[in-house]
Amino acid sequence: MSDQIPIILFKTPSPSYELDSYTKILSKTKYNSTFIPILEETYHINELISIIEEGSNKWEGVIITSKRGSEGWIKAVNEIILSSSKFKKNKEEINLKNGDDDGDWNKIPLFTIGLSTLNNFKESLLPKRFLPNIINFDKEEIPNSANQLLPFILNKPCINKIEYKPYLIIRGNKSIEILQNELKLNKRIIKEIIIYKINSRLDINENLNLFKKNNNNNNNYYENKNKKFKKGWLCFFSPSGVEIVLSLIKLNHKIDIQNEIEKEEETNNDNEFWNEWKIFVIGETTKKYLEEEKGIKVNAIADQPTPEGLLKAIREFDERHNESNVT
Repeated sequence: MSDQIPIILFKTPSPSYELDSYTKILSKTKYNSTFIPILEETYHINELISIIEEGSNKWEGVIITSKRGSEGWIKAVNEIILSSSKFKKNKEEINLKNGDDDGDWNKIPLFTIGLSTLNNFKESLLPKRFLPNIINFDKEEIPNSANQLLPFILNKPCINKIEYKPYLIIRGNKSIEILQNELKLNKRIIKEIIIYKINSRLDINENLNLFKKNNNNNNNYYENKNKKFKKGWLCFFSPSGVEIVLSLIKLNHKIDIQNEIEKEEETNNDNEFWNEWKIFVIGETTKKYLEEEKGIKVNAIADQPTPEGLLKAIREFDERHNESNVT
């Protein structure tokens, strides 16, 4: 529809376009969403499998800050179950390698960021002894950034009431180290395991060009004879996603970091299409990366990393700036 406001989501729909939660929310509005996946991951879980099999006795807690991290843990546990000599039994009967119930992972806390990571564990149906103890936050308390999660970790008394053991951090190769640095500053010991690697997809530029081609003659996207624009939203979900996309397109709404003054940047004809699109981000880390590292102004940020949070943020911005027919 010509009156719809376009949104490009730089993420992979899950589990499919039709069933994705962002699609379900946005399809009921004046926003027309398009997914352009930019990242793909490969998992490397052998070291994690060994750690899980050894049990939890040496750890103070497990820290997993991404959905991919939770998926890696679940994959590792399922590998243990499948390769166990007792795999024909009920999976609840499968023991840790040392056979020591004191090493059950459920005896130590699991610290997570975001609702999707939390729900991924809750819905995993893993045997209790292989799943760290999930902290049940009130909805409004769920940490959505490293800075919000940090107090929950620091304020929790040590398990043995004597001294803190090391924390096991499950992460990918592109993770930002804000949390790790803060824990070290607070004299906590950490052990990081990289269980997945993120790489850029090979078809991103092709999909960007296809989107441009499909909308080449649409006045929603290009300048019309009255010199009026109606551009939509570019939605970023991680610093690594920002880095990849900005290597392929240029945005003209730079920001002077010292004076916080927006300034125009000349772009070539190939990038004219992307002039004046608005920028949405899902979290403070990505906002900070865009504005402080790339000098790009962010127009809206979600107060919750959810489809509802995205819709609320962009709708409020568009209403403030008198976008017509925003519903």
